[in-house]
Amino acid sequence: ATVVLKQAADPALLIARLAMTDDIERFLLVEVNDRLTVQEPQVMMAVAILSGYLAERDLLEWLLDQQTIRHVLRSLSDQYLLVARDVENDRVYGQHQILQAFYYLQPTGKQRAALHSRAAEYFSSEGQDWYQAVFHYGKAGLVEDAVRFAAEQFEQLVNQGVALLLLPMLQAIDENRLADDDRLAFWVTMGRLNLLLGKYDEAKGYFEKTAVALQSKPENSQTHRQRAELCLLMGELHERQSPPDALTWVQRGLEMVEASQNRLRCELQIQASSILMHMGNYGGALEQLLLCLDDLPDQNQPLQIKAYKNLGAVYWHLKELPLALEYSEKALVTRRQIKDHLQTAKTGINHESIKYTLGD
Repeated sequence: ATVVLKQAADPALLIARLAMTDDIERFLLVEVNDRLTVQEPQVMMAVAILSGYLAERDLLEWLLDQQTIRHVLRSLSDQYLLVARDVENDRVYGQHQILQAFYYLQPTGKQRAALHSRAAEYFSSEGQDWYQAVFHYGKAGLVEDAVRFAAEQFEQLVNQGVALLLLPMLQAIDENRLADDDRLAFWVTMGRLNLLLGKYDEAKGYFEKTAVALQSKPENSQTHRQRAELCLLMGELHERQSPPDALTWVQRGLEMVEASQNRLRCELQIQASSILMHMGNYGGALEQLLLCLDDLPDQNQPLQIKAYKNLGAVYWHLKELPLALEYSEKALVTRRQIKDHLQTAKTGINHESIKYTLGD
C-alpha cells in the first residue's frame, strides 16, 4: 500500500477511492499492476504459475522464453513484489501468497496451461525435479503425460520423499479419460504407491484391476513382461502377510519372464530372496541372489542396493560376517551415491553393527 501511495499522482484521490471499494486488497493489486512495465507482469505471472516453488532466474527465463530478465527481477524485488533469497549460491524468487493468487489468474486458461506445460518440460529435463514435473503436467491438463512420467520415474519420486504428496495428486485424475495403456500404467502406479504407504487393500484393488485387464491383452513379449511385473508386485504385497503366497506369485513371474529380460528376472530373484528370508530359508535366499548377481544392471542403483542389502542380511544370518560386512558396505556406498538420506542412516546403523561384532 505504501508503494502505491508513493507512486500515485494524487494520493488523496487514491485514498478516497480506497474508502469506496469493497475489496481493498484486490484494488491495491490492480493499482500495483497498472504501474508495472510491460515485462514485469509477465515475470510475476511466471513466478505465480510455480505455486510457491522458489524459482531461479534460469527457470523463469525458460518459462518466458527470454534471454535475460535479471534487471526485471531486480526491479520487482526493489518494489517488494518478489521475495529474493540466496540458497546454495543461487538466488531464488518467490511471492507473497496474495500476489501469487492474483497473478496466477491473470493469464487466460490457455496461456496458464502453456506455462504449466513449459514448467513440466523444464522439471522433467533441465530441473530434474520429478514431483514438480508430474504436478505441472497435471495442471497443464496433460494427464496422460503426468501418468506416464509418474510410472517411468516412480523410483526417483520415492527417493525424492514425495509419496504422500503424489498420492492425492494422482487420485484427482479421472482414469476414464485415459487410453487403455495409460490406464494400466495408472493402476500399477497407484498400486505401487499405496503399497509403499502401507495401504494394502487399496494396492490389492489396483493390482487386481490390472490383472483383469492383462488377461484380454494379446499374447506378445510386452504382455508377458507386464504380467511378470504384476507377479513381482503381488509378491511384494503378500511378502509379510503370507510369504508362501508371495513366493508362488514370484515363481509364476519367473516362469513368464523372457530370456532377454535380465533386469526383470533380477528383480524377481531379489524379491524371492526377501520372501525366503521371511520364511527362514537363508540358503534358498542366497541361491536366488547369486543367480542374479552377475546380471545386475550397472545403471540401476536402487536394484543394486536391494541385492547388496539382502546379501548382507543373508550372510549375517549364515554367520559369514566378513561377507556380510562387504555387501553391507556396498549397499551403504550406493545409497550415498543416490542421496537416499533416510535409508542411508538405517543402512549405516546395520553396517556399524556388523563392524562392532567383528571387533572393528
